[in-house]
Amino acid sequence: MPSVENTLHIPAPRDLVWRVLVETVRYREWNPRLLQVDGTFAAAAVVTLHYTREHRLLPHRFVVTVSAFDVERELAWSGPKNA
Repeated sequence: MPSVENTLHIPAPRDLVWRVLVETVRYREWNPRLLQVDGTFAAAAVVTLHYTREHRLLPHRFVVTVSAFDVERELAWSGPKNA
C-alpha cells in the first residue's frame, strides 16, 4: 500500500507546536488547502478532512483513522477513504 510520510523541524517549543497541530478548528489559518477538520485527533479516532487542491474549486472529503497519537511526539493517520 502506498504511503506518504512527512517530517519537519519547526524551531518552536514542542508543546506549542503540538497545541497548534491538534487544534483542528484553526487548521485553515496555517494550512489553506485543508479547509476543515471534523473530529478531534486522538488515538483510534475517525476524522474527516475537507481538502482542496490548488486548481480545483470543489473540496474533497477524506475519512481517516488516527493510527498514532503520542502527545507532543507523533500524530499519524491512515486512509483516506473517500467519503
